[in-house]
Amino acid sequence: MQEFKTIKAGCEPIGTYAEKSSKFIAYLSRVTCKSEAQAYIEQKRAEHPHARHVCSAWLLPEGISHVSDDGEPSKTAGFPILSVLQHYELHACVGVVVRYFGGILLGTGGLKRAYSTAIEKACEDACMHKQLVSMGIVENLVLSCSYALYGSVQSCIARYQGTIADTLFETSIQVTVRFIAQDERAKRCLEELKDLSCGQIDGFITDRYVHEI
Repeated sequence: MQEFKTIKAGCEPIGTYAEKSSKFIAYLSRVTCKSEAQAYIEQKRAEHPHARHVCSAWLLPEGISHVSDDGEPSKTAGFPILSVLQHYELHACVGVVVRYFGGILLGTGGLKRAYSTAIEKACEDACMHKQLVSMGIVENLVLSCSYALYGSVQSCIARYQGTIADTLFETSIQVTVRFIAQDERAKRCLEELKDLSCGQIDGFITDRYVHEI
């Protein structure tokens, strides 16, 4: 997966829904692995010690997902939460819906509707407050050049749609440039700079990683 959407770091969109005296509180958070997702779910369980159910779903960029009905009838909570996350094309994300039971049974249809509505309200909250960000697989080009060539380096980086992440000015200039890892942009930019400078500019490309784009 080259690009995906997730929750902005440090944000926690919330949605609430009530039906037949039961209250549903939904939360969203960014996670990067299974252990982070599980820790977040347990955090919500600790914050709501009197809740009847703490249901959840999470998705990771590599295609791994997990759902939990936490005592609700099978496929009435976790899968509806997951379906909403997928509808919003969210990954690296966990959705948790806490239910306070109101004493009236909702039936399988009512449960599916309640859990999906609650988490959808959290997604709407994220959209309203601009708490969604695009993520992508990126790689860095780290290169060194003289001061005389720095202007040409900047122009070349712009042509290949790179983002300068760091610049170190010493006897020469060391530049770290972030590129989306597609079409071999970093490689092509480095090759052009080598040709442009007759070999005076050299550099290397780092391993790929996930970053906001």
